[in-house]
Parts: sequence; structure tokens; C-alpha cells
Amino acid sequence: MSSANNKFITHTDAVPILNSNVFSGHEDQRFALGILGSDKIFSYQPNSIEEAYLKLRANVYIDQTGMLDQSVRRHDGTELDEEDQRSIHFVVLENLFNGGGNNICLYAINPKNNESKFHFAD
Repeated sequence: MSSANNKFITHTDAVPILNSNVFSGHEDQRFALGILGSDKIFSYQPNSIEEAYLKLRANVYIDQTGMLDQSVRRHDGTELDEEDQRSIHFVVLENLFNGGGNNICLYAINPKNNESKFHFAD
């Protein structure tokens, strides 16, 4: 556990609002599910789904739960770790019906050679 575990922010404060065209043509849909490969995670663009995903992780792990120390937050507010390169990243986008969307993240870490099960983190 990090020494930062005295911090707390609300869920609302933790979730970045993302302006995206992901619901264009499907404005009546409430959720969208996406899979982000590690190549997308490491080469994300500003204001992208990938960046919002990584900011959400930082907000939750650093600011909300205190599981990670503030020192792991990158200059742009994101968080990456050594497991990301061998992980499959899932994102659920919620349509806020006003042009914006929330995102929820989950990632599955591929097992190492001597492991037989995926590890999931949220």
C-alpha cells in the first residue's frame, strides 16, 4: 500500500468527461464497449479515449483509493505501469446524451510463462 492512502475523491471527480464521436449515428445508445491494444495505450493522442482511460486509472489509483503514490502520475495526468505492455485493455463508454461521455476501464494482464490465469484490474 502506498503512503498516499489518506486521499479520497468522489466517483464523479475521478471520471474524466470525454468529448467523442463514438456515439455518432447511435445517439440513443447508452453504452459502448471497446478493446484497446497495448499499442494504442502507449501511443495515445491528446483528448483521445486512450488518454481518458489512463487519466481515469490515475484518478482512481492515486487520488481516490491511494493505492499508488502521486509520483507515478505522468506529466499529462495519466498512469502507465510495467504490466500494460502485456495487457488487454477494455473501456466502457457511457453516453451522457449531451455530446460527452464517461468511461470505465478494466484491463486483463496476460499471464506470464509460468502462470495459467489472466489477472484483472479495474
